Amino acid sequence: MLFRSISSSDGITRCSDILLADFTVAGGWATSREGTAYPFVLSFIDGLQFDHLCVEYSRVMGIVARNCTDVLVSNCIVRYGARDGINVAQCASVTVEGCLIEHCDDDGIAVHSDIFDPWGARKNIVVANNRLFDCQGIKVLAPRGATIVGNVVDCCRSQGISLACQVANNSEQEGVTSASTTIEIGR
Repeated sequence: MLFRSISSSDGITRCSDILLADFTVAGGWATSREGTAYPFVLSFIDGLQFDHLCVEYSRVMGIVARNCTDVLVSNCIVRYGARDGINVAQCASVTVEGCLIEHCDDDGIAVHSDIFDPWGARKNIVVANNRLFDCQGIKVLAPRGATIVGNVVDCCRSQGISLACQVANNSEQEGVTSASTTIEIGR
């Protein structure tokens, strides 16, 4: 792992060029403690990649990124999660491709944002060529540009694909964005 950290004017230190690849994290359902330990939660990274990871039996979400740019989640497997399989929030330039998500109690793939994001966040969202089985499908909230293509959603528990784009109205509701949104949903 090679990274560099940069302190911004708001006091937040950001790292860059983080790659997590080629390993498995397996949790256990047998623990009696309420699950709050995430297998992966990475924040404030520019150039974040998850490649060929396997996450099984997470008592919470499988793969999580927050406030990052240039996020790539590719060829990962997430099985038996108590919440979202892959959850990326307040991030810009996100690609989730070639992943297998099975048996999650909430969204298989979730790309979420809040209205308080800067303009750059939520641009260039790509969710492509993933297979989701026995979960709630794909949910993208407040994108400023998204392409959702080539995905297979089998035995979905709720929505296959849920996309929420609304005009900003001074609400604190997750998923609120401006009307200038470009969305492409294909095969």
